[in-house]
Amino acid sequence: MPVAVQCVPLSQLPGARATSMSWTHVSGREDRIVRDLMDVPAEYRSRYAVGESKGRAITVPLPDAEAEKWLAAAQELIESVQAIAQVADGSNEKLRAPWRPAWRRTWWLFRFRVLGRRKVLRAEYEALWDGLHVELLDAFRRYAERTVGLEAHVAAAIERRDRHALFDRIKKRLEERIAFLRRSEALGRALEPGAPVWSCSVRSSRQGRYFEIWLPSLEAYSRDALLANVTAVAVQDALDAERSENPDTIVYWCLETMTAMRERHDDDRHGEELTWEELTGRRITKHPRGPRPSSPSRPSYGGPSSTYGADFGGGFSGDAGGGFGGGFSGGGFGGI
Repeated sequence: MPVAVQCVPLSQLPGARATSMSWTHVSGREDRIVRDLMDVPAEYRSRYAVGESKGRAITVPLPDAEAEKWLAAAQELIESVQAIAQVADGSNEKLRAPWRPAWRRTWWLFRFRVLGRRKVLRAEYEALWDGLHVELLDAFRRYAERTVGLEAHVAAAIERRDRHALFDRIKKRLEERIAFLRRSEALGRALEPGAPVWSCSVRSSRQGRYFEIWLPSLEAYSRDALLANVTAVAVQDALDAERSENPDTIVYWCLETMTAMRERHDDDRHGEELTWEELTGRRITKHPRGPRPSSPSRPSYGGPSSTYGADFGGGFSGDAGGGFGGGFSGGGFGGI
């Protein structure tokens, strides 16, 4: 019975990299004695292992027995690499001068600098690391021998994934094209003179009043309509009546309707306004700016009018219209 398991490249398998870096705590150009990285050998980096990682992982259906065997091989590889890393880290202790007590540090540095201990330590270290690299290669070689057949399963899974991804991209482009043609057709009918295809509504919220416009042929919209299936001119008349009573009413078109109007002019900022101007001969301001209320929580600093008012317009004001307003017969430094 096939089971779905996660497979990751050996270079991203947690625990498959053994890193060791150390240096001596003395001054001089050759202080950094060693900086070695026992990475996954180059010939094995493209191979996969059964395991989980935050990196590139792919779901692969594997026979149950084979999956258990290959997972055990990956665990054995990790244990071998970690054991090698532990030996490498222990070998670095000889290269670090002890900090305490002071006499031991002084004696270590004396032997290192004066008595030629540097060359002895380096030779011992390089000999040990040569052996560790051989052990590392043997561990990966054993893993490759135990996982014969895994690469074929991974290659087939990657091919299936890429094929499905290509199909999804083609499907998405086709759906986008169909939606574009549907919007274009609906807007084309709406642009015909006197076409009764528009609807609108008005709603209120804590942020203000909103005048909504949409094409029922494009929107699955269930809100109660103020006007339904009327001409664009009738919608404009309703908007004029609304703004005569509430000048701050915000206008917007629903999503699919707005998208169609923007696509017509290839303008993602003002396409709906330009299209509406074609229909009605009127340019709509979507977000009219009403009077800005002052904030009582913001302090106001004003000087006496007899001292500051004549020359600098009343000093500071924490509100939006403050600053150094008034001024020399032209507004001084700001004051909107």
